[in-house]
Amino acid sequence: MKYFKIVLVSVALCLLQACENKEESNNKQDQTPEKSRTGTLTAVAKSSMNTSMCFQNTFGSGDATDTQVLWFTLENQNIAGEYHWLPAFKDKRTGTFTGQLDNNGEADVVYHFIQEGQEDTQSLHLVFSSQSIKIIGAEPSLGINADIHRVECETIPGANQ
Repeated sequence: MKYFKIVLVSVALCLLQACENKEESNNKQDQTPEKSRTGTLTAVAKSSMNTSMCFQNTFGSGDATDTQVLWFTLENQNIAGEYHWLPAFKDKRTGTFTGQLDNNGEADVVYHFIQEGQEDTQSLHLVFSSQSIKIIGAEPSLGINADIHRVECETIPGANQ
């Protein structure tokens, strides 16, 4: 059933992208590829469909692997997910975020997390592309800002369950 939903969302995204491309050429608007990709996410949000996306970076190898992982569900304009930093030899940071997708296909979210036994909250801005998500807006010393590559959700244990 989970694979069926993923296939259904993928087909819907392709159809939406095709419709957008046709409309753009009919209107002869000069849009960059980035605008087109974020427009698709906005179109999915406005269509009342639910969609999920997953992102992961892995640094190092073997027992010395650090991982950044982020996944979210988008329903209407509402976005909710988890963002974790899982270093091999340091204290991890785990947290959840919620927010709203804007008309540009970007999202402002509030990130609640725990690191080194301390709870904290940061306002973040998420910028989506077809292959990654850029996280900006956090206090630089926290190391939260990142550019994380898109992956299939099945590759991340616990994502979207």
